[in-house]
Amino acid sequence: MSKTEMHVVYTLDAAFVDYAAVSVVSLLDSQDAKCNVHFVHDGDLVDDESRLTKLVLDGGGCPSFHRIPDSFPHDLPFDKHASIANYYRLALAQIIPQHIGRIIYLDADTLIRRPLDELVHCDLGKSGFGAVTVAVESTSQLGLPPGAPYLNSGVLAIDLDVWRENGTSERLLKLAAQRSAWEYWDQDVFAVFFQGDWRRIPPEYNVSHRFFYGDNPLPLPCDDPFIIHFTGNGIKPWQTRRKLPFEDEFWLYAKQVKQEGFVISKPRERWYKTLMLTRFRRARREVKRKQKQQHVLAERTRWENDFITRRCPELRVAHGPFQGLQYPRIYSHGSTLVPKLLGTYEAELHEIFELFSKKDYRLLIDIGAAEGYYAIGAARLWPDAKVVAYELVRSARQAVDEMAECNGVRDRVDIQAECIYGDLRDQRALIICDIEGAEQSLLVNSGIAENLALADLVVEAHDFLCDGISDRLMQQFSDSHHVQMIESVADEERPRRFVVDEISDLTTEQQILALAERRPTVMRWIVCQSKKPFKQKTPAGPRDQGTQPRQANRLG
Repeated sequence: MSKTEMHVVYTLDAAFVDYAAVSVVSLLDSQDAKCNVHFVHDGDLVDDESRLTKLVLDGGGCPSFHRIPDSFPHDLPFDKHASIANYYRLALAQIIPQHIGRIIYLDADTLIRRPLDELVHCDLGKSGFGAVTVAVESTSQLGLPPGAPYLNSGVLAIDLDVWRENGTSERLLKLAAQRSAWEYWDQDVFAVFFQGDWRRIPPEYNVSHRFFYGDNPLPLPCDDPFIIHFTGNGIKPWQTRRKLPFEDEFWLYAKQVKQEGFVISKPRERWYKTLMLTRFRRARREVKRKQKQQHVLAERTRWENDFITRRCPELRVAHGPFQGLQYPRIYSHGSTLVPKLLGTYEAELHEIFELFSKKDYRLLIDIGAAEGYYAIGAARLWPDAKVVAYELVRSARQAVDEMAECNGVRDRVDIQAECIYGDLRDQRALIICDIEGAEQSLLVNSGIAENLALADLVVEAHDFLCDGISDRLMQQFSDSHHVQMIESVADEERPRRFVVDEISDLTTEQQILALAERRPTVMRWIVCQSKKPFKQKTPAGPRDQGTQPRQANRLG
């Protein structure tokens, strides 16, 4: 396929044409490549075909319309929330012309904001299928292991040549017909058929309501997502007056397509439930609070950059278990960089990592990898191990990649976006987890201790975000692991506890500023060592033994 051309597919019935028009215009407005836009339908788009054609041509694209074949099974199960058109994408290898290989599938309720070239050229492996992974609790009902990888089928990358060679569409349709009901229709079929054997698309290509709705929304993978997917019943822009992220862009495109006869009406004003109003007001207060912090953060950044330029110009970690770790640039995601370069960052855990460094881990899993301090540091500390680094935020994932290259370990580091429970089951590994309260949903359930019995874990517990999580984790793993809790040292105490020669000439106040980790409260780490011991490493040479910051309480 030419690098300047892409094929994008929508599967539609008449009920979704107006929403698809918005998606199509946003697609054509955001792409540099030539877009061939394919509409798959069941003959009910005849009245809309000319309007859709004009819309695509005016945007510089090339439209095509494809009716599903007469052999398509119309008796597949669906309910009032779905349409038989949900299943059309299962048959795309049969419907789309044979000369077309790679396609991008988009749901009608998507808003495209940035070029999609990455989806056109990414490796889709033997399955020829790529999707954004999501965590759901119902996979066991599909006959899959609890926590097995699931997906959202609203944005897909498909290699139709692979599908044709493997007979994938025929097999998908056969599987779909084997049940009288699927809770999530084609998504369930895909999840059962591929059983995790698909390539994971980064979540910024399918930012759904789970990133901005609910009690614990996920952090946006980037400030400028590629695709917004308005999922969830009752919380789409045309269903609620409640403010949604990126809805202003949606309504601008809706106004544009209205000129071609595609009309989407805003919902009438209505009273909301008290809970929804409370959440909205809380979110608005949080925005104002963050705005007030911008000046303080800017001042801190200037101080840190000046300190690093004068005292840590080589950007190399000076002490601790990851001594010698090289930073490619001045960048730290979600935490301060100066303590990392000095080697005092989370020094409360240094004794643990000194102990762990003697174990012969062959797999290291870092969940919430940020810019890669632990992931790449661990890759250097265990030179024979594979490292899997999970990080939702795109810029941080890019930084992990840069740091891996800079330290010569890129061939052993697998960088992924979202970690789900199924990724951790039965792994013989060291698992490091720092995910800002999401440890509740990832690591707390009735069977997880048994399923992680082979792993060692270091989990930062965010009790201030999820009350009681540290106690729940300790209780949960107490039978399968040797468990201990470690508490963080307050910033004002750090210069006395962790003595670093490089800053001994500074005043106490300056040392506090340099070593500060700016935690909102006392933090706890739950350290769980498997009761099935790991083999010991061959004694490490000088390169592997980092010097530790001197601890005053040891010397006293």
